[in-house]
Amino acid sequence: MEVRLPDLALKRIFSFLDVFSLLQVSQVNKDWNRVADSNYLWRAHSLQRWDCSSITDRHLGAFTWKQLFLHQRRKELRLSLAQPDNFTYKITKNTGMGTGALEEHEQLVFRSPLYWIFAV
Repeated sequence: MEVRLPDLALKRIFSFLDVFSLLQVSQVNKDWNRVADSNYLWRAHSLQRWDCSSITDRHLGAFTWKQLFLHQRRKELRLSLAQPDNFTYKITKNTGMGTGALEEHEQLVFRSPLYWIFAV
């Protein structure tokens, strides 16, 4: 006979796990996956790692806190793997609107070979 813990108890237990462990327990079965994917757990991890206290569920739209966390983590990974050669410095010249004046715009562009692997 299988004993099933209530979702609230599982959520409390899962709240003590780190991100990697939370991703692992989500692969145990469908019930654990559903609980491990809860916005409550992923919002807590996001708030712990970044200052995103101003983001609400309404700001996320169709996305989940898990998707936001994984997206931000991928961005961190891409930037941590970047080398100085992956950046190019460009100066472009644009005419000003209605003034006829010439404006210079400076831009730092990220050119990493890993970008296309990790891009979402």
